[in-house]
Amino acid sequence: MKEITRQQTQFQELFRSNELLEQRVSERTAMLATAMHQLSVILGHAPIGIAEVIDRKLVWINSRAAELFLYSKEELEGGTTRILYPSDEAYEQHGNEAYPLLALGERYETVQEMVRKDKSRIWTRYIGKDLAPPDLSKGVLWLMEEITAQKISEEKLRESEEKYRSLVESISDLIWESDQQGRFTYLSPKVQDLQMPEMDGYEATRLIRERWSSGRLPIIAMTAHAGNEERDRSLQAGMNDHLTKPVSPIQLYTCLIGWIGNDVGQKISHMNDPPSESPEPLPDSLPGLDIYAGLTRLGGNSELYRKLALEFCRTIPERIAELRVDLNDGELIQAGRKAHVLKGVASTIGATGMADLSGQLEQACVRNSVADAVELFSRVAEYETELSVSAALLTGAVPAREERDFPDAIRELLRELTSLTPEHNLAALKVSRQLSDLLAETELAEQARTLADSFARMEFTTAALLLAEFTGEGFD
Repeated sequence: MKEITRQQTQFQELFRSNELLEQRVSERTAMLATAMHQLSVILGHAPIGIAEVIDRKLVWINSRAAELFLYSKEELEGGTTRILYPSDEAYEQHGNEAYPLLALGERYETVQEMVRKDKSRIWTRYIGKDLAPPDLSKGVLWLMEEITAQKISEEKLRESEEKYRSLVESISDLIWESDQQGRFTYLSPKVQDLQMPEMDGYEATRLIRERWSSGRLPIIAMTAHAGNEERDRSLQAGMNDHLTKPVSPIQLYTCLIGWIGNDVGQKISHMNDPPSESPEPLPDSLPGLDIYAGLTRLGGNSELYRKLALEFCRTIPERIAELRVDLNDGELIQAGRKAHVLKGVASTIGATGMADLSGQLEQACVRNSVADAVELFSRVAEYETELSVSAALLTGAVPAREERDFPDAIRELLRELTSLTPEHNLAALKVSRQLSDLLAETELAEQARTLADSFARMEFTTAALLLAEFTGEGFD
């Protein structure tokens, strides 16, 4: 009897335990169902697209993902992701890049061009994570966000920068007007080359600031070096503003107007004028040269372009030979300076390919990278043949230079200018004015004034070419 009573008691306890367990299971199931419902609502109404993909098939997507591609959920779920890619190649490339990383448990992120139901294309940022690495069969969760507007803005900005950079690469200059006694009657901001030998732009600015304030004589830094560090260094030296080469005419003009006022700025408004048409003697094309770019840089002066282009092409063999000697001797500093000058001259003439490579060669010399410098030099030297052809084509369009027999005083000033010009030495300004004064009453007066004006504007690259044209082949 006691045994029966004990068994009944155990059965009752077991029954109560089972009821309690069922109650707890029911409560937990309800809680789980609530959580799953909440999660479903969150995922389904998330502001970004979410999709679960197994074997590159869409197992589940939220409403935003369907809206993103202009499909209904029913149209996409269960189907392959291939219909969202613009081509088989894009589909395969994405898979080859993403899934090996996902299998390792890594997060994969990319920007991908995709196709909507109406065949329109959108740019999408994708972020993927394997749910159970390395088993991809358990599924991959993808987050997707449309960034088409951002990509369009970036592309427009890139095109705008390329457009203005291709217009002109301005030469560092100081623009002023002065009377016969050398007194300033007009001053514009100083646009300094920050890599002048002997005295760099920073040191020159500090010396200028000891005499003239930033309000009286604005100074604008113009350098090929971008970045906040370079800008801060320029401003700390006393400069008013900072421009990064290459600088478009509109960019430079806007900056100048900001510092000297529109009334004075009208004097240089011609830099936005289109170049004049090339005269008949100028060839339609020249190997290694962009004639339109060169004419734009010279304000449409086709006669000046013919002269400078021919002089440039004739001097290229000598310039390349000098660079070769410096590199062979391990003189990277000297080679870098010559590459810097060559870059400026080439840009002015429209030899854009050589200008770009010369700039890279300059940077390789600055980094003291001999291997890179030698490789880049070999590519620069390849332009010698093309430019020799251009020289031959231009010879028929440009009259041969006269061999001039100058008086001793003139020859001495020309020799001095020839020595000072490659060093960008400011003493050349005074010497060029002396030369202009001595030739004021001769047939060479206008040419001498043009040469002096180039030095006055600190356009040493242009001045060097004009000086060679001025002296003629008879000057040694």
